[in-house]
Amino acid sequence: MLFNRRSMFRAGAATAPALSTPQIMTRATFAAAPPKSEITNTGFYRFMLGEFEITVILDGIRTFNGPHPTFGADQDADEVVSVMKANFLPSDRMIGQFNPVLVNAGTDVILFDTGNGPEGREFGTGQLASRIAASGYASSDVTIVTISHLHADHITGSWTVIIRRSARHDMSSAKLNGTSGLQLTEGSWAYSPQQEGKVPPAVSRVIVIRYLTVRR
Repeated sequence: MLFNRRSMFRAGAATAPALSTPQIMTRATFAAAPPKSEITNTGFYRFMLGEFEITVILDGIRTFNGPHPTFGADQDADEVVSVMKANFLPSDRMIGQFNPVLVNAGTDVILFDTGNGPEGREFGTGQLASRIAASGYASSDVTIVTISHLHADHITGSWTVIIRRSARHDMSSAKLNGTSGLQLTEGSWAYSPQQEGKVPPAVSRVIVIRYLTVRR
């Protein structure tokens, strides 16, 4: 059988519908799919630990210069750079994420740390109050606030820290009822005479109590 241009075009015309069928089916499949979800990342992760419900909340993410000297301060900067490069990580930038934790213990709802506060929103942090709401709780549900340590990203969300039971507590523009606690060793250092005048205002309003021993 001899092929000429006319027979070739006839053959092509005959096979064209078969070749286009998968494309038509694909389009039909996409047309039948439901619309994309409008739900965005809610900024929390929840799991159970025994009888305790744990909700890890993303106060935000921020990019910094570093990691040296924030990390590896006792090492030579070049050594830190070498370690970062060996692990395929940038040597001059790092990403920090801030995760306060909400624990529903049945008798109390305990907030561990208060994040970066409203000032942090310029840098993408300070989202704690809205993320607590997104997780299904109200800020007023929190009965105990405890501070793990006194770095700014753990305490700046505490504007008026509780000084008595059932006092009002303003956390990132949201009202909070409860009792505030600071780990005793950390508090003893922060309020020692050697630190007088060095403690940030937000810290100076934290009452030093034994860790989670004061109940509402």
